[in-house]
Amino acid sequence: MSNNRTKNGIALAVVSASVALFGYGCSQTADPPGFSAPTNTAGADSGTTAPPDTGTAATPDAGAVATPDTGTVTPLEGASLPFLISDQFIGSGFMGDSASTRDAIKMTNTPADCKSPRTTGAEGLCYSVSWAPSASGAADSGNYWGGVYWQSPSDNWGGKPGKKVAQGANRVTFYAAGAVGGEKLQIKIGGINVSGNDPTLTHRDTFAIGQEITLTTTWTKYEVALSGASYDEVLGGFSWVATSTGAPVAFYLDNLRWE
Repeated sequence: MSNNRTKNGIALAVVSASVALFGYGCSQTADPPGFSAPTNTAGADSGTTAPPDTGTAATPDAGAVATPDTGTVTPLEGASLPFLISDQFIGSGFMGDSASTRDAIKMTNTPADCKSPRTTGAEGLCYSVSWAPSASGAADSGNYWGGVYWQSPSDNWGGKPGKKVAQGANRVTFYAAGAVGGEKLQIKIGGINVSGNDPTLTHRDTFAIGQEITLTTTWTKYEVALSGASYDEVLGGFSWVATSTGAPVAFYLDNLRWE
């Protein structure tokens, strides 16, 4: 993208410290996506969730471009259930504790990069993710977090209508595998601009449902229950956040579905 500007990050309180939330390619201020990655302790990902705050301005984007998701999505068309997330949402919402950490995330969807073989009957795009935060130059060395939101339309943090999704979704399912095993991911469905604190962002998700998973090196199916979720338009169809004390993180996501 040539017009790569940082979203107003949101200072998030984590163990009495603040880190800035960055989005990718959007010039508008956004509420946090509903969670932040935790501060690491004792050299391991802690998995705790930090509360959002009301919105402190972030440092401007350094300008490096992470590999965007490219999809043929028509954002304003409605989505009937079930559907493949890669058919309806774009993996455009890159996030991190700093612009440089965020821009260290590389996510591709080319078949050659997918973990082979894919699971039987897999459909949609398969995503290969690699992240080397220790090489990103972040100021908060040793306490890194980064992630990506699948949004509708691309880079939508609340400034545009989201995806109209048919009522009655019960779950989001997907397959994931780690490059070495033990990778921890915080998965969240919904959660963009939930609080609606910014009057310039007139659209928001009305729910936020999350779950932490720990990956193995084999394809494993995961499910996030959506029972009871109330929604009309959906801005954030899927997201992940990982943390690291500096070691590279790599994993794969496949067959992402709303059902």
